[in-house]
Amino acid sequence: MITLVVIFNLLITLVNLFLAWRIWQLGRWLANLADTLTKVEHSTHLVLCSAPEVILKPGRDADHLRGYYRRAYLQMQRGKQVLTLFNLGMKIVRG
Repeated sequence: MITLVVIFNLLITLVNLFLAWRIWQLGRWLANLADTLTKVEHSTHLVLCSAPEVILKPGRDADHLRGYYRRAYLQMQRGKQVLTLFNLGMKIVRG
């Protein structure tokens, strides 16, 4: 009877030892996963930290071009007005 109890206790010990070993392996795997995810997050942060500037830059460039074209259009309109007045003056001078 004592032999049976000892064998049963040894089996329980072996099962618990196996479970402890598997839990330890799972902990190592989770630690490696956490390290990998931390590295991925850091790399992603380095890439995306300049993203707002890159995304907003074309909008600022477009605004700059709109202002440039608006000023050029106004200058062209003034040029047309000057030429129209010049032509009217020439017609008056010629009679």
